[in-house]
Amino acid sequence: MKNIKLIFFVILLAGLCGCSVPNKGVKVYYFQAGKLVAVERELPTIENPVVVAIDQLLRGPNEQEAANGVTTKIPAGTRSRNVDVEGHTAIVDLNSTLLEYQGGSDEAKGIVAQIVYTATSVRGIKEVMLKLQGSDQFILGPGYAIDHPLTRDEIKD
Repeated sequence: MKNIKLIFFVILLAGLCGCSVPNKGVKVYYFQAGKLVAVERELPTIENPVVVAIDQLLRGPNEQEAANGVTTKIPAGTRSRNVDVEGHTAIVDLNSTLLEYQGGSDEAKGIVAQIVYTATSVRGIKEVMLKLQGSDQFILGPGYAIDHPLTRDEIKD
């Protein structure tokens, strides 16, 4: 009986403090038939879901997703140097492999869309400050300047 009271008390306390049960998964954004699509990935930890989401994104589509035509515009070998959160902003610092993509500004915009949509799919994240080798100002592709935190609205077609 004591255990039941304790469990009830913990549930009640969590409800009163506004706590919620963390999501069991994260959404990761890739492309399928030229359109941005979300795939669910399991969230193995609750410590920093943005780190998990970006890690899963950079791994690329799994075998089953690839067989279904899911692709990524992010170059193979692109890795995160650091992923952090400040307020409602995810700060994603990637290695220079990101610059090795093939294509023009549409491809660059697709890469950025994948990163921004993935990070902002995590509860509480509204924008993404994308960095390259620690620099928060760089050019991706022909004239696609990255120099401020980006929202989903800024990268919509």
